[in-house]
Amino acid sequence: MESIDECFNSYSFLTLGGPRVGNKVKARFFAYMVKCLLETYTGRQKCDSKDDFKNKKLDMAGVLIKRELRLLFSVFRGK
Repeated sequence: MESIDECFNSYSFLTLGGPRVGNKVKARFFAYMVKCLLETYTGRQKCDSKDDFKNKKLDMAGVLIKRELRLLFSVFRGK
């Protein structure tokens, strides 16, 4: 049987930052999710739609260009 640490590291929030992110960050994010769920259930917070434009994460043009150039340079250098 796996320990809670192994389950947390292997199966939960894999996109949260990779292996560099510790369990403390994952636990805080999980607690935030539970808090939002409970506030919605009790009526303190309204349900929001993930498809609503105001809930979308927008990247600025500079960030997108930086990401693309980093990828192109790594391909060019052969990494």
